[in-house]
Amino acid sequence: MSYGTAAPLRFQEPATATPVVYVSAVRSAYVGPSLRLAPHRNAVACVALSLDAPFTVTVGGSRHEAHSALIPPNTLHQLTAETGAIAFLYLDPVDTAVAGGPGWRRRTRGGVLFEHAATAETVDTLRKPGAAKAAAGRRVLEALGELVEPTSPLADRRVASALRKLERVVEGLDAAECRLDGVAAGLKLSTSRAQHLIREVTGVPFRRYRTWVRMRVAARTLAGGGTLTEAAHTAGFSSAAHFSTAFRAMFGLPPSALVSAGTRFVVLPA
Repeated sequence: MSYGTAAPLRFQEPATATPVVYVSAVRSAYVGPSLRLAPHRNAVACVALSLDAPFTVTVGGSRHEAHSALIPPNTLHQLTAETGAIAFLYLDPVDTAVAGGPGWRRRTRGGVLFEHAATAETVDTLRKPGAAKAAAGRRVLEALGELVEPTSPLADRRVASALRKLERVVEGLDAAECRLDGVAAGLKLSTSRAQHLIREVTGVPFRRYRTWVRMRVAARTLAGGGTLTEAAHTAGFSSAAHFSTAFRAMFGLPPSALVSAGTRFVVLPA
């Protein structure tokens, strides 16, 4: 997969010609040149926002052109943006579930939402100069977060609590605790019951959510100056090739494409 041609950008930090990935406690974002992505399934809900020309989302055999979209987790889609800049916000469900809200103007049968009423306002917010670079990531997350509505806290707090611990477990490479049966044992539930509750909370099977957590761990390693091989190992992938395959299936391009484009990986303080 290759990047689309980046048009000259007309705004300041945080949306720059250099791609940036921000990782916070429960939300992550990409801001940078538009991407040409293969069909893929995100493990969590994703907000896509064009900062220039509209993009095209192909889902369920239909093509939709828009400047903003909210894509539910585990939805097979292809997002194509030829020029300009784009922002993605990835919403981890462990704190609160996320709903589209009334601002979205169009919906597909598969639940993908398009053209939020505040799209232009959000783009203007990201284009405003003057924000300190240290605050740029928070500004991105907050601005994009205005396009979604948090619903009530998750019903099963025990499951949410167990899933929050997964990132530390992955970083510690505790293979037993990182398996579904280990998580179920910690919850004092049968494996089948834990599997059902985890899917209810996240919208995806346990293994898919665990892969998302591993991606976050890998991003933290890259932010610390690690190589792709080191990121793959730290995140518990069997090899760099396994990491690349999983990354492409989840995001539509290999991680090497981001690294070769000079992407900065920034971990935001809690």
